[in-house]
Parts: sequence; structure tokens; C-alpha cells
Amino acid sequence: MAGEIQFTDVSGMLNYVLLLSTTGEFYNATLAAFEPFTPPNFPDYALPATELEFTGIYLADMPAGLAPNFYNVVAKRQVAAAPATSDPIIAAGSVGWSGVAVPPPAIFPEVAEPLVAPEFGTATFGDWFSWLAALAKNPQTQTIALQTLLTNAGTAAIASRMVADDGQIFSADKWG
Repeated sequence: MAGEIQFTDVSGMLNYVLLLSTTGEFYNATLAAFEPFTPPNFPDYALPATELEFTGIYLADMPAGLAPNFYNVVAKRQVAAAPATSDPIIAAGSVGWSGVAVPPPAIFPEVAEPLVAPEFGTATFGDWFSWLAALAKNPQTQTIALQTLLTNAGTAAIASRMVADDGQIFSADKWG
């Protein structure tokens, strides 16, 4: 792989990263596998980081063959001849891994047209986002007593609600 892990430090340092699974196991580069923390194996946990030409920006590679998952990363500055548990931590974070690359961030969920109105406590963020998009975009019909949200094509009802207007106050029930 190629520089998927990035962090900054003072230029000219000898740095490395530790890769941990979501269950707290350490990646052992010699074994090419995760294992419970074993102090004598600490040097095998160190994945080298390379500085980009005196910029203070360091890159480390994700090991080949890792399964898609989120991994925790700890960047450390090596102060002796070999990596040691006492080396100072200079950065920490997490990285999502697709198995071959770091996927782009999911800023918005995939928006699918809702089938029903969402309910508090059971609907996901994606359900609510889709609902708000449908309210803003989809056609609606309204009679004196009923407002209906239609599918994008306008061929079927997604949800309806009772409405009333006495000439002074307009009221509407919740969508359902």
C-alpha cells in the first residue's frame, strides 16, 4: 500500500506507527497478524513511517492483506535504537480500511426514497435524511382535510396527515 496513514511531527524524527484492531489487539508485522499485546514483541508492532522531504509530514503504509474494518493508529517517536513501549506518543486516531484503500468519507448517506414516515427511536439518520429530502422534493396533494406526500414519480402515497384550517389557525397532525 502507499502512505495511507498520515501524521505530523518535528522534521527529522524517526517515527513509527502501531496498528490496533477494534478489539485492542496489536498488528505484528513479522507474523502479519493481530495478537494480544505481548511486551517482548513490541518491536514487531512498529510499522515504519517516512517523512516527506523535511516537511514534518510522515506517512506509513497499511499492511497488505488486512480485512476491511476500522483500525486504531498510534504514532510514536523512536528515541533509542529500537522501538520501545516508553517512546512518546505524538499522534493517535483511527483509519477506515476497505481492504485495498482508505475509502472516502461518507458525508451523506445513500438517499433512497422513503416508504413510510420515520418514527423517533427506531429510524436511522439515513431514514430521516431521506424523509426530509422527500418532503422538499416530492409532489404533495392536499384536500380540505388531508395532505399527502407522494413518491417522486407522483404515482403512490408515502404518508398522509390530517389538516384543518378555520380561517385563523392552520393545524396539521403528524405524518403517518
